[in-house]
Amino acid sequence: MDQRIISFPNELFFKEVKALLDEGQYVRITVKGRSMRPFLQDGDTVVLAPVDGRSIRWGTIVLARTDLCGIVLHRVAWMRKGKIWLMGDAHFRQREQTVKKDVLAIVVGAEKDGKKLKLDSFGSNCAVVLWFLLLPFRGYVLRVYDRLNQKKKKG
Repeated sequence: MDQRIISFPNELFFKEVKALLDEGQYVRITVKGRSMRPFLQDGDTVVLAPVDGRSIRWGTIVLARTDLCGIVLHRVAWMRKGKIWLMGDAHFRQREQTVKKDVLAIVVGAEKDGKKLKLDSFGSNCAVVLWFLLLPFRGYVLRVYDRLNQKKKKG
């Protein structure tokens, strides 16, 4: 079967994603980039749900528009006085600021290599809390994580 890949700008893609979300539909997209390591990897799939009526809270992964980086899929790191700060799990300094009206969707599901990930289980919530506590050491932990993954792929 002949498969073709069609590329187009993120703004156009996310405009269509937003239109589907505005209709109340859930949308599956593929994660691109390394900013959400180790929890989400490039190539993983996430399920986006409309924000309407859903609470945005600390630790939630959201798709949001930011002034600094455009549209990002990052985790809510802080919320205060109507402002929301987002941070990629692989970041230890960079944070993006947004507001609730610019949160396009909430991640309600994910798959890695065809297997469902439990994003809202007790264990994953504990892992997220631990990851935030490790903030000053994330760079070192990710280097070890990346090296182990490279060895695993080679072996």
